[in-house]
Amino acid sequence: MTTFPNTLGHRSQTEATQDLKAIWPLVEIGCSASLRGFLCSYYFPKCDPAVKEISTILPSRYLCENSRKGCEPLMNKFGFPWPSNFECHKFPGGCEPTTIPMCAQKLKKKQISQPVWTQNPT
Repeated sequence: MTTFPNTLGHRSQTEATQDLKAIWPLVEIGCSASLRGFLCSYYFPKCDPAVKEISTILPSRYLCENSRKGCEPLMNKFGFPWPSNFECHKFPGGCEPTTIPMCAQKLKKKQISQPVWTQNPT
């Protein structure tokens, strides 16, 4: 499952695909084993339909850095810079344990997708 608009501003899968085709030859060349996962998760962000508030999951900084490490030298060789919207510092560094006690317990799916509080009508 994916959702649009994505963080690149594409309004549909068709629009994202058109833009993605410009860089896809790098995936086919195989300059980085991480590139396919990075591009697909960036252009077609995952979403969970069970969660009422739509939220997207960006690719990790690790995927971006590995992609850049493998592909940027090849791009530069042909006179192309690494795309400015692929700046790796913009992506999340990874997961870390939740240390705040009130949010550290594992939430049940129902608690995430439904309001966990109620208000008495007055």
